[in-house]
Amino acid sequence: KQTWNYVQIIETLKTAFPDLEKIPTDSGSTSLRYSLANFKGKLGIIPAYSRNFCGACNRIRITAQGTLKTCLYDKGVLDFRGILRENTDEDSKIQKLKTVLSKAINQRHVDGFEAEKANKNTSWESMSAIGG
Repeated sequence: KQTWNYVQIIETLKTAFPDLEKIPTDSGSTSLRYSLANFKGKLGIIPAYSRNFCGACNRIRITAQGTLKTCLYDKGVLDFRGILRENTDEDSKIQKLKTVLSKAINQRHVDGFEAEKANKNTSWESMSAIGG
């Protein structure tokens, strides 16, 4: 059971730093951003377990194994490496990549909960292993 969430993290930070100020984020941002007067840099909190950023997420990842992930919670939806290693000419590979990439992005899960449910019988990679 998750006992700490992003709201509690922010409340704890505000106890130590009462001047913590929320700053605007870009569309598609996965983090809630904050700053402190007279401090360099910004603080970002990614509320991964609440998954409240999924609807605006515009990210994709390609793993070191050459697999496209359209969501941190999916198991990978496209084998880039396999397509690149096919015994076909470069133009055919490029066209195939364009087609399957577009299809994969257009069929991405609505949110992390849907992706997790669709992949419920598989083991999960840690966020650090996939760059999350």
